[in-house]
Amino acid sequence: MGFQIASAKFGPEVAIGGLSALYHYNLAEQVPGQIWVLVPPEKRTRVRGYKLIRTKTKLDREIVNERGYRIVTVERAILEGLKFITKIGERAAVKAAREALSHKQTTEMKLAKAARELGIEPVLTKYLEIILP
Repeated sequence: MGFQIASAKFGPEVAIGGLSALYHYNLAEQVPGQIWVLVPPEKRTRVRGYKLIRTKTKLDREIVNERGYRIVTVERAILEGLKFITKIGERAAVKAAREALSHKQTTEMKLAKAARELGIEPVLTKYLEIILP
């Protein structure tokens, strides 16, 4: 319900991401205090209850349409967790990546393909040794 409201508030080009996406995919234990929303770099707001992640990474890649909102794929959620490791927390980001791989929610190949598509291969390369089981 909250994801649909966030989408309505911020427009059709935004997507749910960050800790909210990791929690959605059962890859984060911590319940986010705010809804994390990926928005274009120029987006500004004073609305409380939302954490805006301004990203230059295209908002039309590695996104799935759910009922009334758009959310990043498991792969993009993991990659962005690693990319925004200071915002999400190193332990949470690495644990999410390891869990997704061990529970077969994604594969190394899918992560590599998504990283290439999003143009963030260096992020995956940097953390690959740490996240691989």
